[in-house]
Amino acid sequence: MNTDSVVSGRLVKLGKLIKLSPKSVLTHHNPDYKKHFYQETVELTIGIGKDHSATLIMSIDDWKALKAGEKIWTATVQDIKKGLK
Repeated sequence: MNTDSVVSGRLVKLGKLIKLSPKSVLTHHNPDYKKHFYQETVELTIGIGKDHSATLIMSIDDWKALKAGEKIWTATVQDIKKGLK
C-alpha cells in the first residue's frame, strides 16, 4: 500500500505524532449540526479510553502538508481572536 497518497476507502498510517494542547479550542454543536465537504477529505479516528472515539477530518491538501512535515498546532482562544494567522 502506498502510504504517501490516500485512495478512497483505503487505510493508511498517519506517520506523525500529534499532541493536542490543553489550550486547544473546542466547538460544541447541537445534535442537528451538519457540515458538508466540497472536496476530498481524510478522516482520522482517535480512541478515547475504552468506550469512546473522536474524528479529525482534513482535506487532501492538508494531509499532504502533514505528510510533508509542516508544523502542527492547535488553535487557542487567542489564535481565534487574532484571526488564525
